Amino acid sequence: MGPLGTQEFEALLCMTRLYWSGYYNLWCQKIILEDTPLERIVVSRVWLYYMIKIIDLLDTVFFVLRKKFNQVTFLHVYHHLGMCLLGFVGTKYVPGGHGVMLGFINSLVHAVMYSYYLVSIIRPLWVRQWWKKYITQLQILQFLLLILHFGHVLFEPSCEYPKWVSFVFLPHNIFILFLFSDFYIKAYILKKNKNK
Repeated sequence: MGPLGTQEFEALLCMTRLYWSGYYNLWCQKIILEDTPLERIVVSRVWLYYMIKIIDLLDTVFFVLRKKFNQVTFLHVYHHLGMCLLGFVGTKYVPGGHGVMLGFINSLVHAVMYSYYLVSIIRPLWVRQWWKKYITQLQILQFLLLILHFGHVLFEPSCEYPKWVSFVFLPHNIFILFLFSDFYIKAYILKKNKNK
């Protein structure tokens, strides 16, 4: 794994420890404002996640440099820019708390996705085209989980996580779910029926 993969892996381990130890609550986690060593680690991992989202924008640059303009779609650009903007909001205003789960789930999905890319470069015969379909399904599952995760905050009156975050994150996740679902239907369902 390259340095980017190592950083995501380290962030995943940190977040797993937070939830596994019971320090963070899966259903509602307020932002902890105390300046403790653990919270400094959480904030540093939130910042690291944000930096990874900025680096992910290089994806688009590489597509353009390789003249793969067909891959620079509205979905691709919206997703990467949206993650950078929402990452900025999360890092600046609400680092930690309930939003950490977004980074956890997204990092898991990216670990699978980047592993697929790595294997497809090193051992192309091991990877078949149909694996892409399952990665897209995993991405759709990710957005469904995040919609439930942030939607829960709105309907839980005792939850002390700022509700405005859900009002910012939910529309983005619902729209991106729609875009990914539309892509999935066109790429894997309609295309399959057309080939028959």
